[in-house]
Amino acid sequence: MWRTHKNTGIYTSKAEDQNKMKEDAFDKWMTYLLLKNHDQTKYGGLINGLALQYVMGHKQYPADVTAATDVLSNYKWDPSYKEKLEKLKKQNMKSKRDDDDTISTLSTSTEMSFAQGELTCYCCGKKGHIAPKCPKKNTISKNEWAINKARVYLHHTREEE
Repeated sequence: MWRTHKNTGIYTSKAEDQNKMKEDAFDKWMTYLLLKNHDQTKYGGLINGLALQYVMGHKQYPADVTAATDVLSNYKWDPSYKEKLEKLKKQNMKSKRDDDDTISTLSTSTEMSFAQGELTCYCCGKKGHIAPKCPKKNTISKNEWAINKARVYLHHTREEE
């Protein structure tokens, strides 16, 4: 059965119309999934605004994945996201300081377990401290560190065998 499309005047079959509707529905579904699965803290305001416009009957909702990607890439993040990023940065800095304090507490501890043995510095090769606390770490290039020299020596002795 052939029909004339009301907007274009082109003759199409019912099967062609159904395939076109399926493709359009798939594109809209993929667009919806793309928007819904993006970070809601970054794009929540945009996505909620688009949904509201769609409900009100305005045709601002992206029709395909390409249009949705363009909308997302041109959108400036929500202000709450920037606040969240700054909070995370502060937390990371605080946890890093806490880790440094823990390391310094562990390295100044006089009691060592059997597994620890005596600490050896990978930088200068001396016993009693570790590379982050080495007084020579800024004067010795990383290629000249004791650990790298040991690896090179080990590699050459294995080749000779």
